[in-house]
Amino acid sequence: MHDALPPPDPGDRPPPSTRRHDYQAFRTLARPVYLRYAEARLGREAVAVAEEALTSIAVRWTALLSSPNTFASAWQVLRHTVTGEAARRQCTDSPLYQLLPPAHADAVLLSRDLRMTPSKIAQITGTSPSAVRALIAHAERSRLPY
Repeated sequence: MHDALPPPDPGDRPPPSTRRHDYQAFRTLARPVYLRYAEARLGREAVAVAEEALTSIAVRWTALLSSPNTFASAWQVLRHTVTGEAARRQCTDSPLYQLLPPAHADAVLLSRDLRMTPSKIAQITGTSPSAVRALIAHAERSRLPY
């Protein structure tokens, strides 16, 4: 089952100018990976979905900054948005997401399909490199045909 995201706080607005620079730095770092991730799961028409996730993150930015891990919380927004769009389109999502828990599937997809290192995956998903390696190892031990 996929994690449900809380709705944005009605008082939450796009980041004020003091935090806008933080969001822009985040967006500059995350956008290329978010686009590639969405495309790997949804196909070529995924740019709008990744942009939708980034807009949702911008709206929630103040709350995300208060979360224990901003990058992990933002990744949950992306995963939730992409998973919802895959279900809405009734498209063939990567088989990884039918065979593995979402965090495992993400780690394998980012490593295998997008050729990212555990350190880069950890940075963008808000986890540790050792946690990423453990997720990938667990997925490999499952011997599922993905």
